[in-house]
Amino acid sequence: MPSNLLTAMECQKATCEGKAVRKLHDGEGLYLWVFPGGRKYWRMRYSIAGKEKSLSLGVFPRVSLKDARGKRDDVRDHLDNDRDPSAERKTNKRKARLAQANSFEAVALEWYADQDTAQRLLPEASRTVSF
Repeated sequence: MPSNLLTAMECQKATCEGKAVRKLHDGEGLYLWVFPGGRKYWRMRYSIAGKEKSLSLGVFPRVSLKDARGKRDDVRDHLDNDRDPSAERKTNKRKARLAQANSFEAVALEWYADQDTAQRLLPEASRTVSF
């Protein structure tokens, strides 16, 4: 399967040519999706366990052609080790959210909000007990 079919100049000058989405193939599952208005997104198609999936790799030009190819190769490495990159991404996001929710700052802000709510709901309690 041929790879590295796109050039940086082709990516820069790509337009949707009147279509809702134009897909420019770079090979090995890497695509540049071009939308009306000039928005461009890198996507990677792959299959795992007989199921075809798609993974977002970033926005062009923030993610260059070279970087997108590097990310494609990383995804291929995951697939070679029978690891689903989409599932790993979801797991990492879930872990980050959980870690953020259990941080001292989050707990302190929640406590402060509860104290503020208690004072508004029970104004007589705030006169007898100071925080």
